[in-house]
Amino acid sequence: MARAMSTLGEVGEFGLIAAIALATRAGTGVEIGIGDDAALIVLPSGKALITTDMAIEGVHFRTDWSSAYEIGRKCAAANLADIAAMGGRTRALVVAFAAPASLSTEWALQLTQGINDECEGEGASVVGGDTVRGEAITISITAI
Repeated sequence: MARAMSTLGEVGEFGLIAAIALATRAGTGVEIGIGDDAALIVLPSGKALITTDMAIEGVHFRTDWSSAYEIGRKCAAANLADIAAMGGRTRALVVAFAAPASLSTEWALQLTQGINDECEGEGASVVGGDTVRGEAITISITAI
């Protein structure tokens, strides 16, 4: 487990995930929780796999290297792959998007087209999400 005075750089991504898992209680119906590609939740009508991934401009992608369309495909593919790794098939995505006010609407629409095109082969679709103003482009997708 991570020491209280350690930094994220010292513990790393997997050390942080392990510490969060130890500090978090699984709720009712959680068959597979923190630490795998996706969580497996037991619902009254069956089971659902749920995963989420975030991509931040300058950390996970650069707009001078990739188009909005390519970034959209990459972000969607990460989520689709996590569900597939657990033996599932994605049905729905919820997309949260933050961007500076100066970003063109066309860029956001091209991002959306990339997400839609990546989902087409799975039969998945975007069913909702959130948009906010932010300093850097940030895309967070939850797949179900």
